[in-house]
Amino acid sequence: MSFGIALVVWIGLISVGGAVSWTLVSATALNIVVIAASFGLSAPLRHAPMPRVETRWYDLMLRATMVALLVGTVVALSFRIGPTATGNLAVFPIVLSSIMIILHHRVGGPATAAVMANAVIGLGGFAVAVLVLNLTAEGLGSALALTLALLVSLGANLMIYVVRQRLAAT
Repeated sequence: MSFGIALVVWIGLISVGGAVSWTLVSATALNIVVIAASFGLSAPLRHAPMPRVETRWYDLMLRATMVALLVGTVVALSFRIGPTATGNLAVFPIVLSSIMIILHHRVGGPATAAVMANAVIGLGGFAVAVLVLNLTAEGLGSALALTLALLVSLGANLMIYVVRQRLAAT
């Protein structure tokens, strides 16, 4: 039920967002506000106990298949649906959706909610990586800009990991 509601909200937000003439400043400001609000709102969900989960042989294949289907759909439809719809479809939260689907059946709602709540901070790192890509793609070319964005994303996740390890040690 929560997943269905989240999809409806996501579709509503991309519909409203498509009507806005975004600038780099306005998009960055909105990301800061939304990620900060999401981080605050998800705080009570972050600490549910996570039972030991046995991974199954098909987990990675299921997630990879879902991502591949999304990429294939975006590529196949992009010439027919135009740049706005292609962009919206390309950012569909497929990785988090697949994690929710897999985990919810195995560990239940509270533990799955904790995983999703802890993912919010990573979205901040992703937003910074996309910002870096936007700022460097034209000047550096796509290969270097994508490499830099990947390094920023990896650096942000490493920083999150180190901070969480230090907080857990105290």
